[in-house]
Amino acid sequence: MAATRTRRGAAVLTALVAVAALAPGAALASGHDATISVGDATVAPGETASVPVVLSRAPGGLSGFDVRLTVTDGSVASVTNATVGSPVDDVANVSVGGDGSVVRVAGVDGTDAVADGDTDVRLATVTVRGETAGETSLAVTAIEGLQSDNGSRLAARAENGTVGVETAATTTVASETTGSSGPGFTVGVAALAAVAASLLATRR
Repeated sequence: MAATRTRRGAAVLTALVAVAALAPGAALASGHDATISVGDATVAPGETASVPVVLSRAPGGLSGFDVRLTVTDGSVASVTNATVGSPVDDVANVSVGGDGSVVRVAGVDGTDAVADGDTDVRLATVTVRGETAGETSLAVTAIEGLQSDNGSRLAARAENGTVGVETAATTTVASETTGSSGPGFTVGVAALAAVAASLLATRR
């Protein structure tokens, strides 16, 4: 069972790396099977908020994903960190750009935690920090990879989130109503794939 999960994780990550290499900055799909939605947040300057990134539904399940998000106005807010959601974090990688304007997240569901038809699947949580008063979008700018359990690529559209930065102290709240990449990201994903393959070899 463990060897099967490891093999699947390595295969999915390898496929995601291949997709990213062949079509960097892939455009969002015009026709779509699902929607990737980014939540909203309100935060004070110097404070942080957690923003959910959610897949509306998973037709055919979900074996892995690789998504890039961008803060459209870096003077208002920046990304400080991100985590991959527990359903798809059997193998995970996160890369935040040096200026905090871009974050790229990728994950693998190696245990079939996401089943065919599941809805409101948490892909990631992005941590944003308020810089100066104003409003900016946290936008999905590329879906480098989104695969069903059988390896088919899923087409998805994006619903971007809004980060409002207010000078008065506010309670940090992320909306859950919806349910350029940093350096070295592709190398990191490839390294994770190599580790998964190595684990598979030792289990044989």
